[in-house]
Amino acid sequence: MRSRLITLALVVLLGACVRPDPQDSLKEHLQLFSKSVRWGHYDTAVAMTRAEDGPMAAAELEHYRNFRVTGYEEMQRRVSAEGDSAEVVVEVSYSDINSGIVRRVMQRQKWLY
Repeated sequence: MRSRLITLALVVLLGACVRPDPQDSLKEHLQLFSKSVRWGHYDTAVAMTRAEDGPMAAAELEHYRNFRVTGYEEMQRRVSAEGDSAEVVVEVSYSDINSGIVRRVMQRQKWLY
């Protein structure tokens, strides 16, 4: 009985030492970002980003509410050799709420994690 408890304790301790896979973290963040954009939760999507030229102004964020994202598909993902960043290419389909015109763009994103 005692050896079983020791074995169980060792398994639990070793399990606690396992580091989370950064790839899983990246995948989770990309999925959350995609869902946020797709459902028009731009506040959530912006909170996940860090722009090189500073935070997005409220007026700019409000401008994006004139568009409805109809598709967001990851086309390519390249993870750095260090495993701390990735370059992701996505195809975004969206429509202008006012005109109904549907457009599609390819976007290159850099993710740091």
